[in-house]
Amino acid sequence: MSDTVLTVGTTSSISFSKPSKKSAIGVSFIHDEDGVKVSEVKEGGLAEQAGLKIGDNVQTINGNKVSKSYTAAKMIRDSKTIDITTTSFDEISDVENKKVSLITEDSKVYPDEASLKTFSLGFTIAVVQVVAAYNIFAHFDYGDVEEFTTEKYIIFRDIMVMLLLGFGYLMTFLEKYGLGAVGFTMLLTVLNMECNLMIEGLLHGDLHISLDSIINAEFSAAALLISFGALIGRATPLQM
Repeated sequence: MSDTVLTVGTTSSISFSKPSKKSAIGVSFIHDEDGVKVSEVKEGGLAEQAGLKIGDNVQTINGNKVSKSYTAAKMIRDSKTIDITTTSFDEISDVENKKVSLITEDSKVYPDEASLKTFSLGFTIAVVQVVAAYNIFAHFDYGDVEEFTTEKYIIFRDIMVMLLLGFGYLMTFLEKYGLGAVGFTMLLTVLNMECNLMIEGLLHGDLHISLDSIINAEFSAAALLISFGALIGRATPLQM
């Protein structure tokens, strides 16, 4: 079905407050070449009570211009008091096949935005794994058994506990990124340690894997995770 041509309507400002910051208001958005539009209004919801209608073109939210549906959804989700400037039209576009649901308290992911990044992130991780596995298995050897002592293993174990549990659960106090922090901490730790073993071994000409080199890789991962604490929520997984 092709989009219906929209006619210019009336611009209005709608202001209302949510009972709590996480409360859903019962509205969904889509975006196309004409901008962001209201695609669905839940009956009896705050959006309907405030006067939002299907087909309204959203100009600004809390004074900020919006051009993407997920941006509009995030602005509303993150605000308790909302001021929306809309333009009403007599006709609306076909929105059924391009609906993007507003983020609710039970859903923390923007499906359209996340799906665009899933392949890039997965592909990047796969490439790193293939390159690291090839170099480590093709060019590296394990050190002598005497190098794997109990004392060194205790150091390795304690640092690993600090990395996976200490850094991982340190980030769980962040309301929006608690679960992601634990998962990405483990992911970044293993990827960084693989890359450290490979790159430092090749640069220094020491192609032996020992507990000393593994412990050194753990310290490299610790430096990365300290930076991760400052970047979480500001950089995408692919950027990190």
